[in-house]
Amino acid sequence: MFNVSAGHVKAVVSVSPDNHVFRGETVTLRCDIRLEGDTGWTYSWYKDGNSIYPYVTSNTYTFNFVVQYDSGTYTCRGYRGRDSQSSEISNAITLTVSGLSPPDSLIISPSRTQHFSGDSLSLSCEGQSDSPGWRVRRYTHSGNVSDCSSLWGSVTGSTCTIGYLYTSHTGVYWCQSESGGSSNPVNITVHSESACMHSLFKEKRKCLITIL
Repeated sequence: MFNVSAGHVKAVVSVSPDNHVFRGETVTLRCDIRLEGDTGWTYSWYKDGNSIYPYVTSNTYTFNFVVQYDSGTYTCRGYRGRDSQSSEISNAITLTVSGLSPPDSLIISPSRTQHFSGDSLSLSCEGQSDSPGWRVRRYTHSGNVSDCSSLWGSVTGSTCTIGYLYTSHTGVYWCQSESGGSSNPVNITVHSESACMHSLFKEKRKCLITIL
């Protein structure tokens, strides 16, 4: 039997980097015994009140690749065998794991929002190029919302490439995840070459600078 010294041996749980994280991150729970100069503890972890990791010598519990199943309420308790001492149950930490983290922004290459018909354009979800969970979407003046597809682009990972721009490509573009997260929208405008009435690349460049 273990003895509990109420109010003297308190276990405290902390979490790093945060208690609200995204799938794939590394998360560490830490159990500290608040008793000055005390050593020799083993630790037990509980999720939603159920034991998941009993009697371990390390006071940390790490998820190297956290998933949504790991969401829950975590507590811990310390035990010391040499004098049959047990801590109080710790405070509760609620860990919430969301889907993929949102990209910082929609990356456009060439890096401008004004383009000419006939140009090519690449749109990527920053930091998510290897994840199939993110896709490029657009809203056009016709009122249609659609994913990048063979209808108006080609998809590689989370990058959308438009090989030949038309004025109909003008619209609002953004990145969206399967779970509904999204980046900030970007307005992209495609101008007709005839609007600048140019015949040389140099004149086209001058026209583009004027539009910008």
